[in-house]
Amino acid sequence: MTNSDWRFSANAVKKQFELERLEVINDFEAIAHAIPKLTPSDRIKIGGGEADEQGNIAVLGPGTGLGVKHLTRSGEGWKVLAGEGGHVDFAPVDDNDHHLWRFLHARGQPVAIEEILSGRGLVNIYQSIVARKNIPAKFEEAEVILREGLSKTSSECTEALHQFMNILGSFAGNLALNLNTKGGVYLCGGVVSHLRNFILATTFRDRFEAKGRFRFYVVDIPVFLITEEEPGLLGAAVFLEESR
Repeated sequence: MTNSDWRFSANAVKKQFELERLEVINDFEAIAHAIPKLTPSDRIKIGGGEADEQGNIAVLGPGTGLGVKHLTRSGEGWKVLAGEGGHVDFAPVDDNDHHLWRFLHARGQPVAIEEILSGRGLVNIYQSIVARKNIPAKFEEAEVILREGLSKTSSECTEALHQFMNILGSFAGNLALNLNTKGGVYLCGGVVSHLRNFILATTFRDRFEAKGRFRFYVVDIPVFLITEEEPGLLGAAVFLEESR
């Protein structure tokens, strides 16, 4: 597993418990399966028009890593498209983003978007900001940066949250362009769950729509913040029912 040292063998588990059938899906594939089952009370809309019920959907979630999935309609219903969208390259947009890219690039590793849109990514953004200002870093954990930023007791932490949301908006808009997601773009994950109210006061939506000549392509696409507490369990149940 990319962000864990856990290891297991699906074949060994199947044999140990004498199972006739064993299906293994990751957490984000499960969440993706839940999306078509969500009700209006399970989500908060962040701009855009009405979702096309037959349109493609994107779902992304910053947490331990960055989960990304797309859904599309097929003759058999909704199909979740496999991929590793969290590991694409980070595309800077403004001067602060460019500084962040240089800060991370100096470490000698590829700058994947997951190194920014995740818990550790929030720490990376904060460290980039204090380095740019040439001041010492006071915090080392994402939870602390979230708390200090939301309470506005640290201006650098608050700035880090705003930059995080800006980059999240740009990346979400990129996903919308990738597959014409007229069905909406859905946000979830441990980090954004703590930013439910904060996100509405940021320029997230402006960055989502800032696609130059193709702003018209994404301006009506709605973004939804998932409020369902256990979308992964819901999606796993949906997957089980549909795979019988």
